[in-house]
Amino acid sequence: MSTSKKLDEITELAIMLQNSWQGITIDEISDKLERNRRAVERLMEVIKEKFGERLEVVENNYDRKKHWRLRKNSMNFLVTFSDLELSKLLKLSSILKNEADKKSILDIMEKIKILNPKNHHQNDIDILLESQGLAVRQYSKENINSDFMEKIAYAIQSEQRIKISYTDSYGNFYEPVIEPYGLQIADNHYLIAKEDKIKIFKISKIKNIEILNGNYFEKDENFNIQEYCNRSFGIYNGKIEEVVLQFSSEAAEYILNYHFHPTQIIEKQKDGSVIVKFKASGSYEIVTELLKWREGVKILSPENIKQEYEQTVKLMYQNIESNKIV
Repeated sequence: MSTSKKLDEITELAIMLQNSWQGITIDEISDKLERNRRAVERLMEVIKEKFGERLEVVENNYDRKKHWRLRKNSMNFLVTFSDLELSKLLKLSSILKNEADKKSILDIMEKIKILNPKNHHQNDIDILLESQGLAVRQYSKENINSDFMEKIAYAIQSEQRIKISYTDSYGNFYEPVIEPYGLQIADNHYLIAKEDKIKIFKISKIKNIEILNGNYFEKDENFNIQEYCNRSFGIYNGKIEEVVLQFSSEAAEYILNYHFHPTQIIEKQKDGSVIVKFKASGSYEIVTELLKWREGVKILSPENIKQEYEQTVKLMYQNIESNKIV
């Protein structure tokens, strides 16, 4: 192995060790680096030599293996940020829905500038943004407490239960103790967590969060958050149905590069039209998505979504005819 590649592996390993809250085992490192155990042990010897006491073993009650991590800030002196990278952060902040998230991104940028040995000039960043042709479309704003997001992230990483003050979709207020599994960002920000079962909580409806320090939980090994999110078209999980759509030849070029759902299958037809198939729940979200394609889409199945689509169009037409909301 070349010296350059070995240095890259050591740097990657060091970052991996610092970013791990619960620590990682030799076997986990071996899987991520795709190296055998002996090769990883040699890399760990280099880490021990270079970082000394900053490399520590984390107590873990789940197994008897050693879990390693680097103490916070151990890697700071190796990390630098370019003007281009900072401009991308600034670009990201401009398209976020939530004002608190935008402020958090800008605060992070200021901290990066302090830590980074290179001086960054705002004029340089502005020029880079201009060269990327940044344009922001309209969107709804979501009021989210940035402290809540930090608490949620901490609870997910440390696998600790939290108590939230919450108003559900029926207007009922209650304070459940939940096990946070992850976040889903769709039209809004949602917390996927386990109460008596897996549920979705709209973060903007949370009024308070209390981390129950020391109240740890074990995640259900059979639950896969990505698979759970892939089941629905939007955020709410229900009966999964096979949806078959046909798009006109005029929309074909766009549809062939469009992402409807992770399970989608797209087939171009001889007449130039495009058939799109996917399996998902969430008829309301599916109908809402299809309305923007106007006369360019036809619902082939299932029948219930076709009927819901037709009923929605009829109600919209009635609103126009009566000049009032139905």
